[in-house]
Amino acid sequence: MTINPTERPGRPLGVTLAIVCSVVVFSFIPLAHVYFLLRIRHIMSFGPESVVGFNITGLSTANLLLEIGLSISFLVIAVITWRGKPAYMRHVFVGTVLLLGVVFTVAFVLPPLLQNPTLTETGLDSGQDAARRQAINFLIATAIVSLYVVWYMNRGPARAFYRGYYLPDPDAKDAE
Repeated sequence: MTINPTERPGRPLGVTLAIVCSVVVFSFIPLAHVYFLLRIRHIMSFGPESVVGFNITGLSTANLLLEIGLSISFLVIAVITWRGKPAYMRHVFVGTVLLLGVVFTVAFVLPPLLQNPTLTETGLDSGQDAARRQAINFLIATAIVSLYVVWYMNRGPARAFYRGYYLPDPDAKDAE
């Protein structure tokens, strides 16, 4: 197979999959999380169904703003990476995925896993167990997507796409 050196490589399916999966994990899920927490806070704090003393653990305004800011920033980086130019966005994207994996784990996943409230503090609460399961599932998804992004974005087809051209085949010179 001869490769035309002037032909620009197309976007590989693996790059598309890496970007889409990482956008789901690092943008859509956190934004949906913020939406549902704000919706619950709104429902519980206004109207006749108001609950006195209602509190969702970890629902501070600073955490919500951090989650919104990181999610939207990642979405912007993913869109620029999707375009394929500039070439260094491949490295920025991989670094951002790794950084957000660590930040989301430390800031949003570990607190529900490390909390061990007593029965007198929480009462009979089934939400605590659900929050732990959700945190574990998000941790697994974050790890899988991060590993895939690092692996695929460093493969030859992804490098050729972001470079904008194919490298000459070293075996072709030996065959001639």
